[in-house]
Amino acid sequence: MVLGDSKKPTLGILRLLILDVPAVLVLTLLITHGVIPLYPGAAIAYSLLFVVNVLLVWALRRQRLNVSGNAGSAQLSLWIAATVFTPAGIAAMVAYVRGPSMPLAVQAGVAVLLVGYIWFAIYRLRRTQGDKLPK
Repeated sequence: MVLGDSKKPTLGILRLLILDVPAVLVLTLLITHGVIPLYPGAAIAYSLLFVVNVLLVWALRRQRLNVSGNAGSAQLSLWIAATVFTPAGIAAMVAYVRGPSMPLAVQAGVAVLLVGYIWFAIYRLRRTQGDKLPK
C-alpha cells in the first residue's frame, strides 16, 4: 500500500493517521485487558510506532520531492490534527502532574511525542514551502 500520491500530499498524512488510530486503539485494548504489560511493553510498542511513523513520513517526503518540484503548505487536515491533539496532550500532562502514575506517564509521554511530531511536520512543510518561493 502506497502511503501517498505525489499530487496529493494530504493523502499521505491522512492515511498515516488512519493507520495510527487503529494501532493505538488495539494497543490500548491489549494493555487494558492485560495481554501486554504497561511497562515495558507499552513503552516499546508506542516508541516503535513513532519510529515507523517517522520513517514513513520521511519516505513520503522524499518521494514527493523527487517527483514534484513545487512543495505545498501544511494541509488543512494536518492543522485539524494539531488543534485536536494539542489540547489532549496538555490534558494528559496536567493529569500526570496532578496524580503521577505509570499509566499517566506513558499517556503523557505518547502525547508529547505525538503533538511534537505533528507540529514538526507542519513546521517542515511550511519551511519547505518558504524555500520554494521565488525571491
